[in-house]
Amino acid sequence: DSEHFSLLNSNISNSNIQKIYITASGGPFFFKKKINLNNVTTEQVLKNPKWKMGINNSIDSSNFINKILELYELSSIFDIDIKKIDFLVSKEAYVHSIIVYKSGLVTLNCFNNDMLIPMIFPLTYFCDLKYKSPTKYLNTKNFKLDLFDDKRFKIYKKISFLKKLDHHDQIKFMLLNNIAQKKYLNNEICYQDIINFIYKNLKKDKKKCKLRNFSDITNYIKNLKTYYEKI
Repeated sequence: DSEHFSLLNSNISNSNIQKIYITASGGPFFFKKKINLNNVTTEQVLKNPKWKMGINNSIDSSNFINKILELYELSSIFDIDIKKIDFLVSKEAYVHSIIVYKSGLVTLNCFNNDMLIPMIFPLTYFCDLKYKSPTKYLNTKNFKLDLFDDKRFKIYKKISFLKKLDHHDQIKFMLLNNIAQKKYLNNEICYQDIINFIYKNLKKDKKKCKLRNFSDITNYIKNLKTYYEKI
């Protein structure tokens, strides 16, 4: 993800930061306040204004589920308490993350909304590759950030709950999201019911097991998938 990549060269640890924000582009609906999300079409849902993504990622971007998944990933990758991680909305998708250090220093990590940048980075270890970045840092509108405070989105009231999920329930969340997407695309549930479907089944299912190694995790996912596909 561009957000995690933007933190790659930062000196961050759970002990030296107060807060980390990653950003969302807002998807097709955040900046169109007059749209009733109960009436949106699949074509509208899949039309991201900034990124060209597949169907699943486009749905996740439209309802902000992708940000919850990225909070989980960031917390695990960098070993940062998820309570210290949140997200803001950046319409221009130029600011990808903000770090607030305990020292009072605040840094913004920015680059053009082009996934070619993180994709070519590993190759720079072997080749002298350079990306010519446009001078977007001279345009102040690229730094405008918005709070995610739009109550039209069903996930708005569930963020605190979702940030408290343990690793077992995070896996359940991802699986249930995939199943909800399929149900939505098959016209079995409506767009606004995707979050409701996930939340209802997360609350209902209390299955746990020991996740000691990779084999435990894959078996857990396999068994959960079989169970959830019967819903």
